[in-house]
Amino acid sequence: MWRHGTPGAFAAVRGLLREAARMTWEQITAMASIASAIILAVGAFAAIVQLRHARLANQLEGYLSLFAAFASPEMVEARQFVTSLEVRSVEAASKEIEQGLDPRISRMGNYLQEVGSLIRARVLERHLFVPIIGNCQDIWPKLAPYATVLRRSSGAPIWADVQYLAFVITKEDLNQSFKRAFPRAFRELLDRDLQPDQTEMR
Repeated sequence: MWRHGTPGAFAAVRGLLREAARMTWEQITAMASIASAIILAVGAFAAIVQLRHARLANQLEGYLSLFAAFASPEMVEARQFVTSLEVRSVEAASKEIEQGLDPRISRMGNYLQEVGSLIRARVLERHLFVPIIGNCQDIWPKLAPYATVLRRSSGAPIWADVQYLAFVITKEDLNQSFKRAFPRAFRELLDRDLQPDQTEMR
């Protein structure tokens, strides 16, 4: 079997060699350029896949780390304390800072600043953090007077990314961003559940 196929294979190779011998230098160069382009494209695709996998790994690591901190007893206490605060004036916040800022306020502001900076830099996808950043619009007014005092005294944009989240992200945006992570059929199911019951409204 192998012996029978050998002459045909040699003939094919000889034919290819004859065709190559008849090619001009420009044709050979063009073919080499095409081959190089294909190799580069394959390499670029492989690099993109590797970067995607690395980004997903970073997303998962960041997600687990930040949610572990979010659910910690210290952060739960800080969140409850800050949300229960009345909105302070800048003068009242300044007096509190002079006497020693409550560490629960610092903990909440610093945590949201870390989350916000990662989301703003697109290191993390914001729809993954809806439970964390969804209430930034409620928390920021409580933190804002303290941030103003700290900014004036330090000259640094303290908690700027918390303010950014409260400024650009609405709860409706977050709901839509969160739902886009699901297949269309399931999103429609969520939308039906979120609609008011017309029979109860009558």
